[in-house]
Amino acid sequence: MLPSAPAQSRPTGGGTETILLVEDENAVRRLVGAMLVRLGYTVLDVPDAGSALATAVSYGGPIHLVLTDVVMPRLGGVEVARQVKALRGDVKVLLMSGYAGEPVLEVEEPGAAYLQKPFSPDVLASKIREVLDGE
Repeated sequence: MLPSAPAQSRPTGGGTETILLVEDENAVRRLVGAMLVRLGYTVLDVPDAGSALATAVSYGGPIHLVLTDVVMPRLGGVEVARQVKALRGDVKVLLMSGYAGEPVLEVEEPGAAYLQKPFSPDVLASKIREVLDGE
């Protein structure tokens, strides 16, 4: 009997939801976007707050999660998350930052979760599932 080829599937912790990725650093946005695509997600990647808000208004399908950097020029990730939630109330929020220390999220954005950069694909996958699944 010949061994069968390994089944092709998305990595553990992936999904099919749509994620709005807001990151001003191009290299980081490309890397995180590629991780998300490999996990099976539909990714709407944008470089700034204005693009995020325009996408939240114009995108015809559901946006399940906003994954945004906390520190960005002009308008930070917490405010981006607030404004996207105002447009799409059912969206979940995951804030990420390369700065040490977790922000006081319940004061800044109730219901938001936090992810410290840098992170591995497994940590990203796990945290996204935790947020989307409400765990």
